[in-house]
Amino acid sequence: MQWMAGPNRKDDRYTWPGGLGALSKHLVDMLQPKYNDRMLTGATIIAVAPDKNAVNVTYMQGTELKTVAAKAVIMATPKFITRRVVEGIPEKQDEAMQQMRYIPYALVNLIFDKEVYRKGYDTWCPGCSFTDFIVADWVIRNQPGYKPKYNILSCYTPLHEEERRTLLTEPSARKLAGNVLTDFQKLLPATKTDPIEVHLYRRGHPMYMTTPGLYTKVQPLLRAPMDRVFFANTDSEGPVSSTTQAIMGARRVAQEVERRLAGWQRPRIHESAVFTG
Repeated sequence: MQWMAGPNRKDDRYTWPGGLGALSKHLVDMLQPKYNDRMLTGATIIAVAPDKNAVNVTYMQGTELKTVAAKAVIMATPKFITRRVVEGIPEKQDEAMQQMRYIPYALVNLIFDKEVYRKGYDTWCPGCSFTDFIVADWVIRNQPGYKPKYNILSCYTPLHEEERRTLLTEPSARKLAGNVLTDFQKLLPATKTDPIEVHLYRRGHPMYMTTPGLYTKVQPLLRAPMDRVFFANTDSEGPVSSTTQAIMGARRVAQEVERRLAGWQRPRIHESAVFTG
């Protein structure tokens, strides 16, 4: 807290309108002009099968099923997807991937056509169906000439794992959003007003959960390369789910791929690996 309140603190955190999607779009804008012929969108990978001297990747594009061979494959997907797509994962490594747990998370945007609350960026609300809410346009509010038409307040609503089913059907999702609105309207006299719209974003597995033994025992094993298949994503790195860890994982596997293509081979996973937790 002292560091956060320090007068000379340099804040190296970043945020963008639209969230991390802006970062992904910028990455695409940088890569497409030079590598457009090597990028494929609108395709769904259904199988990654290691072979002796290559990795066969099968994907669906439109109504066509295609398979291509690659010298190496980087799996940047969460492990609950990875273990269902990659064939031949060693038993102990597959067990490690199964130990990963992911929290379901809902985001409820309350949209008002008048100013309801702009007193702080992030306001925590103990005892509510949501943990906190933020002023969505906080990062651009001081731009010269900026005149907001709406006041959008984003309510962060983490759920228990057994509540993930709530996000699967419209009636239960609407009830969840309704509970958030009801709790929000009880916070302050100024919040006791109706929004013009309520938007609900349903995220079933957005972030992994940090559990005992995960960082020191489970993650080192689940990210071990399988000869020509390499494992990235923030859930490979730890100790918390973040963009920073995802970037670290990307840099790590890029180096691993370069070493493998240069002829270096990693020792196989020892079958006596022990799990705790």
